[in-house]
Amino acid sequence: MKKLTYIIPAYDVAGSIKRVLDSIFALPFSCSEYEVIVVDDCSTDNTLDVLRRIQTLHPNMTVLHQERNQRQGAARNRGIDIAKGEYIAFCDADDTIVADGVINALKAVSETKADICYFDFEYEYPKDNWNQFQMPLETRNTVLKSNDYLENYYTCYYNAPWRCLYRTDFLRRTNIRFVEEVRWEDCDWTVKVYAKANKIQFVDGVGYRYAYNACATSKQRTPEAMSERVYAGLRLMDFGREISDTSPRLSAVVKDEGRNYYVTDTIRLRNLTKYSFKKIRAFYSYIGEERRSALIKYTWNKWENLFLKKKSFALSILFFACPLASIGRKIVCLVRKR
Repeated sequence: MKKLTYIIPAYDVAGSIKRVLDSIFALPFSCSEYEVIVVDDCSTDNTLDVLRRIQTLHPNMTVLHQERNQRQGAARNRGIDIAKGEYIAFCDADDTIVADGVINALKAVSETKADICYFDFEYEYPKDNWNQFQMPLETRNTVLKSNDYLENYYTCYYNAPWRCLYRTDFLRRTNIRFVEEVRWEDCDWTVKVYAKANKIQFVDGVGYRYAYNACATSKQRTPEAMSERVYAGLRLMDFGREISDTSPRLSAVVKDEGRNYYVTDTIRLRNLTKYSFKKIRAFYSYIGEERRSALIKYTWNKWENLFLKKKSFALSILFFACPLASIGRKIVCLVRKR
């Protein structure tokens, strides 16, 4: 059995995919010890051609192609299904890995057989400004029970799937799948997987570098993306409610993340005034009556209640509020320049 499988979703990344693959192929293992699975998600550029050329140089690289765009969730699910490594790692197509940190993590889990292993990572924000994220000092090189970690250390920030190694048979046994064909597919997947783990390990060392990308999913604000952001919040709030009895602190953190970061941040009045009235009207068609009705069961402030329950009245307010807010922001900018 191979030590490690890297799974990379790829969509229109012809210009960046070689960089991440080079960082992975720099691992000091033989081809028989690890593999790389890249899933082309129906790219519209020449990503697939680039991948095919690179594949000819690396016998441990598998390229899959999806006939229609199904987003990162479907790509990762396909990779999990065919992975041959003892552990799985995820990587985004515009980032890079740090070989020393990954090797350190693999050495650690070879002894403990942990289900999940965390390593530190570096993130770029803004452009060319690198920072390091570290777990709390008391967790360094330790192994915790899942509930001990979740109730004492879990934070809704930096819980992306690429910051861990996952035991392959653990992922398959739990069968927690990424939601497919939507953005923000990983926000609830990560915490659900953490909650099912038996042992979670923490190691010193950076294993991943997250590059700044102005076009990243988290920065998209089309009506469809806004709707899927709300849907992600709804999934988190539902999961938080499911675990309220067994993990009260985690439940509160997850519900707050779902409501405040994903839902409220999307539909609060001051944020909606940044969009055109046409875009907000389109948002209603994407969010749909079913999701809007599901959100109403939670506690909301007055504006959120109005926005969710009284579509026509909310739109009439925004019809005037959006252009007025736009004018106000332009005046503020002019004043600041002076």
